[in-house]
Amino acid sequence: MTYTCINPPSDERWLEFVSSNDSAFIHHHPAWLRVLSVRSNLTPQAFCSMENGRIVNGFIFFTNKDFATTLSGSSSNLILGNAGNRDEIITNFVKYMRDMNIRTIEIKDPLSSHLFHPLLMGYSHEVQINSSIDLINSKTTPSVSRNIRLAIRRGLQYEIRSDLEAVYEFYKLHIRIRKKFGIAVEPVSFFEKFYDEIISKGLGFTVSVKQNGIPMSSGLFAGLNTRLSYRYGASDPRYLHYRPNNLMIWAGLLEGQKRNFNVLDMGRTEKDNEGLRSFKLSWGCTETPIYYNYYPSLPQSSMLQHANKYIIKPIIQNSPTIVCRLTGKLVYKLFPMRFV
Repeated sequence: MTYTCINPPSDERWLEFVSSNDSAFIHHHPAWLRVLSVRSNLTPQAFCSMENGRIVNGFIFFTNKDFATTLSGSSSNLILGNAGNRDEIITNFVKYMRDMNIRTIEIKDPLSSHLFHPLLMGYSHEVQINSSIDLINSKTTPSVSRNIRLAIRRGLQYEIRSDLEAVYEFYKLHIRIRKKFGIAVEPVSFFEKFYDEIISKGLGFTVSVKQNGIPMSSGLFAGLNTRLSYRYGASDPRYLHYRPNNLMIWAGLLEGQKRNFNVLDMGRTEKDNEGLRSFKLSWGCTETPIYYNYYPSLPQSSMLQHANKYIIKPIIQNSPTIVCRLTGKLVYKLFPMRFV
């Protein structure tokens, strides 16, 4: 067994490996890695164990100065390939990072290695959608069905779209909702790349919810193999009482069924975000704790966390929309490793 690093967005061996691995999902695909590179300005690498010229195990990581982090996903399947080889590939990865003078390593996946220190970061949520609508409904709370009926009764309609204009409509809503909550917004080029690499290639779609032509909610979905990921959601805060997000997610779920996906991945939820966690659980999600593992020790609170709470969030909430966009460009440039 040998170990090496390759360039996964362009190396055909990685695409072949991902395509032949049933447990791979959209985060592993070269198309998603090319999208991610636009936002973070970092080059993804794949650390692989090789045998007879073929990849046996592999995972995505990024480096910046003396810090390395692995790709962020909502499910605990960072390392693709032979399950019995996980500890060995992690041990060799640490050695490789040491040789590269990387002092701190963050692995976003459960580990049994004594070299790493675990830290609970949040939860992943997913819904089994490869069953009847009645069975799916039976696992949701009454509020989910009630809110979907309310949205339809008030004249909201949804469309499944794959055009660039739908992405631009999403982005306008994305800015509105992020400004409300004081969250920096990604540059529009990131979502244009999402369209080019994911939607236009048949790996995803947009759900748009409107009333009388007025956009109220929008979602971007991407899928690979049996797993559909709800990647981004946005809405107009003025119309949340119409429950457009419930209808949008429901529409995405139905489209996922049509496209023969078995699972709807609802994404990660931070451990302190009880409101979002409750919302996802109301859909009958299976919840899995997400642990990040650190070498050689647990991290201190980051400068970004303090800046976001006491500076960035208040500025965005109390400033014109353009500030939300400009702040996003600055944050993603200064702290690229926090967003991969």
